[in-house]
Amino acid sequence: MTSRQKWTLALTSAGALMVALDQLVVATALSTMQRDLHASIATLEWTVNAFSLAFAVLLITGAAIGDRFGRRRTFTAGLALFTLASVACALASDTSLLIAARTVQGAGAALVMPAAVALLTGAFPAERRGAALGVFTALVGLAVVGGPVVGGAVTEGIAWQWIFWINVPIGAVLIPLGYARIAESRGPRTRPDLTGLALASALAVSLGACAGVSSSTLPTLPANLPTVPPSGAAGACLDAPTLAIINQLKASGADVPSILAANKDALVTGLNKIQSSDPAVLAWRTALVAAIQAGKADDVATQVALVANGQVTIPPC
Repeated sequence: MTSRQKWTLALTSAGALMVALDQLVVATALSTMQRDLHASIATLEWTVNAFSLAFAVLLITGAAIGDRFGRRRTFTAGLALFTLASVACALASDTSLLIAARTVQGAGAALVMPAAVALLTGAFPAERRGAALGVFTALVGLAVVGGPVVGGAVTEGIAWQWIFWINVPIGAVLIPLGYARIAESRGPRTRPDLTGLALASALAVSLGACAGVSSSTLPTLPANLPTVPPSGAAGACLDAPTLAIINQLKASGADVPSILAANKDALVTGLNKIQSSDPAVLAWRTALVAAIQAGKADDVATQVALVANGQVTIPPC
């Protein structure tokens, strides 16, 4: 692996991880943001929806911009837009400003992600491309497990604004390094699908109109709502079939591979029904589902042991 290939892998992975992580950490901070901004959870959910909608609507357009104007330029421009929007999110004094800034963040993410994948693909020959994309995907996948943990830790330890401020130094490092260390590349100049973009944008606008409802007309949760509920709080529970399988796995001398083979789909379905804002529960669920799907019996046994030992508590529904 050449020096330029190492830099390309490191910088594109770091940029994509920052974007993916920020998409997930906000959900953990909603109850704290509700207290500080005096808004309802229903309104604050649009801080998540606005990002997702902008990202989904502009993703294909972002790829086309990279092909036409340069993928390195698009990647670094997306990082700059995302970083500036992070500053706006951190400084937002009400939900309207926060939702608007999150929309801009989503637009920046739509520039970063396709450009990162295209730059990485172009930097490696076909025989090594799979390994590079595997490393990239694994690093970005850390956001799924780390998002709730990071969001909860930052929100509880400092303040919810810091889930956005933390992007500023990262962006400030990645942007100049991207220009200096990543080779520019372009793709074929295809004609943009303006009709498709207009239809997708119209759908996003119509859905976004719901966010214009005044928060005063929506029910507001109590101001003393705990920021991160304790493990085992309402909403984090195991249904009867899933609990029965977990109990089989917990039993002394259990044949874990055989139990997984017979109950894999049912167990994954039941675990995915768990709804909780507790980072410990979410991290446990994510790790267990990943181990089940990968067929790693030892990792499954390790996660089940956390329940058996009382380190993770999820009551029956």
